[in-house]
Amino acid sequence: MSISTLWRRVAPWLTPVLVAVEIVLVVSGVLSIGKAVLIAAAVELLLAVTVVSRLVVASRRYRSRRQGGVDRWQAAEDALAEVVPRRLARFILLEPRLWLCLLGQVRRHRPNTSTFRYDGGLRALLTVTIVLVIVEGIVVDGLVALLAPDSVWLWVVLGAHVYGLVMLVALRTSFATHPHQVTPTGLHLHDGIFSTVDIPYSAIRAIRSARQHYFGRSGLKIDRARQQATLAFGDTTVEVELDPDQSIAIDGRITHTSLGGIRISVDEPDRLVNTVRGQAALAT
Repeated sequence: MSISTLWRRVAPWLTPVLVAVEIVLVVSGVLSIGKAVLIAAAVELLLAVTVVSRLVVASRRYRSRRQGGVDRWQAAEDALAEVVPRRLARFILLEPRLWLCLLGQVRRHRPNTSTFRYDGGLRALLTVTIVLVIVEGIVVDGLVALLAPDSVWLWVVLGAHVYGLVMLVALRTSFATHPHQVTPTGLHLHDGIFSTVDIPYSAIRAIRSARQHYFGRSGLKIDRARQQATLAFGDTTVEVELDPDQSIAIDGRITHTSLGGIRISVDEPDRLVNTVRGQAALAT
């Protein structure tokens, strides 16, 4: 196990475990309060030095990933993963990304001929969910205001409802600000702000419109047993046949997935298929 991996696993538990052990030792009389404070200060100083060193490594990691052409958010996740576990790093970056999606919507993100929406099957559901949250918030906040008009809980509940509503709206807008893209080098697929799949034209054997009902969870799902992937938001409408010997990039990391194909949701499947075929012909 590398030092970096060991640090990410152990660091979040160091302080709480140290405090718990010292409390037990002080209560049992093994340590005096003064010695416990000195030990805690020494450990915290060592921890601070280690954190600074990991931040330096993270900064270098970010610069190297950006120089390699990786998206800034993926580079930030890779850098933060040098300090905390990757899942926590991704979670930490979710909220600022959602706020930027709202800002992008305010700036009126304009689609072009190389971008393709894929959230047609989710827009109605998310809109209904947002309306229900508004109605539920009005009812609950109204009851709290009537039953405890001077309580701090009124503001706590109101703040929670407003925050949840804003995050739902941001999630809905993230699909508009992160569409699928057909670029000069390949097909760039988005799972909102959660995942990306970059497929170079050399890895595409064929692409066709093919509607298929899908009842699994939304987003990116890879079935390695069947060597198939699905990027679904409702029914899938396009099937991409892949060369399993070619590499693709998932979340900015080049990988040999041995995938034979991927089914995706696209609001305009025929336009996407024709655009990819045209670009692939130019790329060759």
